[in-house]
Amino acid sequence: MTENMIKGRIAQLKAEHPVLSGILNNVHSMNATQTLAAIIGVHALERILDAHAINILLHKVAAMRNATG
Repeated sequence: MTENMIKGRIAQLKAEHPVLSGILNNVHSMNATQTLAAIIGVHALERILDAHAINILLHKVAAMRNATG
């Protein structure tokens, strides 16, 4: 990915996911250690969000079962 492609993708992600702006604003100034820490943090966040999504679905399924008897 070229530097311009990275900047374009950052702009797109910031517009679509403003919660990530804090990390995205610092991408170009991060050193290797900070970059690795951010990658690890994003992977951990991904696992948490996946688990949260599963819990939401399970609660909706349970509510649907309870509503139908």
